[in-house]
Amino acid sequence: MINLVIIGAGYISKEHLKAIKTIKEFNLVGIYSRTFSKAQILSKQFKIKNTYKSISEMFYNEKPDAVAVFVSAENMYKVLSQVIKYKTPVFFEKPAGLTFKETQKLYELSIKYKTKNMVALNRRFYSVFDKGINFLKKNGGISGFLVEGHERFWKINNSINKKVYRNWVYSNGVHTIDLLRFFGGEVKNFKSFSNHKGSFKNFTIAVKFKNNLIGTYISNWNSPGGWSVTLFGKGYTVVFKPLEKGFIIDKKFKMKEIEPENYDRKYKPGFYKQLIFFKKLVLSGKLQNPAQNLGGLINTTKIIRDI
Repeated sequence: MINLVIIGAGYISKEHLKAIKTIKEFNLVGIYSRTFSKAQILSKQFKIKNTYKSISEMFYNEKPDAVAVFVSAENMYKVLSQVIKYKTPVFFEKPAGLTFKETQKLYELSIKYKTKNMVALNRRFYSVFDKGINFLKKNGGISGFLVEGHERFWKINNSINKKVYRNWVYSNGVHTIDLLRFFGGEVKNFKSFSNHKGSFKNFTIAVKFKNNLIGTYISNWNSPGGWSVTLFGKGYTVVFKPLEKGFIIDKKFKMKEIEPENYDRKYKPGFYKQLIFFKKLVLSGKLQNPAQNLGGLINTTKIIRDI
């Protein structure tokens, strides 16, 4: 059994807990939240043994085998800075930091304290992505791809945390910018073009990867649009729009839907499978692809820093 403690009691924590409860190796022994009443509610709902008013008390009493951090974007850096020092394997929501420097500092802390860690980049674990990629691999491979990561920035209330607002490309854009490395591998070089107007950002990135694959990323923050990925193959095109749904197009323009696995229907897509990979990290000490730790996240935030 893996004695697991939870930090955070908001909406996203609840979604993770739904999947955690189905994985028999996880034993929920404690939960902490700044809002104690919210922690009490989740503790009762998911039968978590103890509820705490401080992180230090929870670690002292429980001596957990693993910790999951699901706090808000503006609090993640501060909480991770504390948690990493306990040297306990940690699973955490993105973003780790709201700037490149914050992410880098957390990465350096994880190296210093030798803390195993995994970031919850759940889109890397979409079953439809896996099926679409495997289909193309069996039919000549991927020749290129396009990621559209349009941000509905005009809908964001600028009364939210000011640092989150200023660094929206880190706090939210990381979701889709990371898909460049997921589909293409490590970046060899890239060129970006931008046309910014005030707080709104519009940019296009052309990327050449170390495996010679070429990818494109487009983001327009002031135009209505959603997130999508198009994979170009030899005689086939695979489209994910929205990201949770996929279909294959052949040369006759016939379309076939990609069916997600049951766990992506039952839980928030990607949540169940990524927790399986975190379980493997805790038990074996090894992080397996496509999972990413702070070291991998640094490579994604380098792209954000340089665009």
